[in-house]
Amino acid sequence: MSDHNDEQYDPSQKLRVPWTRRKFLAMSGLLATGLAAAPVLKAWDGGNSAAMATAKGTTASTVGRNKAVMRRILEAFNTGNTSIVDELVRSNVRSSSSRLLNPSIRTMSVRECVKHDIVVTRQAFPDVHLEEVTMIEEGDRVILRWKMTGTHLGPLFDKAPTGKQVTLIGHEFARLEDGLIVEHTDDHENALLVALGQLGMLDQATLHKLKLV
Repeated sequence: MSDHNDEQYDPSQKLRVPWTRRKFLAMSGLLATGLAAAPVLKAWDGGNSAAMATAKGTTASTVGRNKAVMRRILEAFNTGNTSIVDELVRSNVRSSSSRLLNPSIRTMSVRECVKHDIVVTRQAFPDVHLEEVTMIEEGDRVILRWKMTGTHLGPLFDKAPTGKQVTLIGHEFARLEDGLIVEHTDDHENALLVALGQLGMLDQATLHKLKLV
């Protein structure tokens, strides 16, 4: 989604990946967890580290501001305050996040999808808590690794509450301009499948509903 013509990540040619980016991936734990980070990053970033470090509008005075924005998004999930999304996500934000497991929201705008996620997550897990594990900022780009805990006390995919607790790890990849998120992708669907597994809900009926069988 980037307009840069710089070298992109090619998983078959690992030596071509800039050392700085490989270091960031290792630090964020993506390589260690075995998640499909390469395709996500390929979609998210067509530029190299030097291009990101010299991103337009990035100055010493803005360093750390983008991290603060991402922390506010976590706050939105923890408090249910969906107005934070309208405040910090640009109306025409571009997203490559997959919504294959929830086709009902595919026609929503990105903002509405995020607000829907907040509402549905808090309905299913009223005591939900998301916290920052690792956050890396370079130029106008931010990678956030978060941890979510919660107790299944509400509806989820038409299933009755199980009373079980979940512990999930997820990642956000964002580009920001003037304090607003303008590009975004994530691995939420991986986290959702992990949650369903921890709740014992990956039965044939659920898999069919998710069109996985």
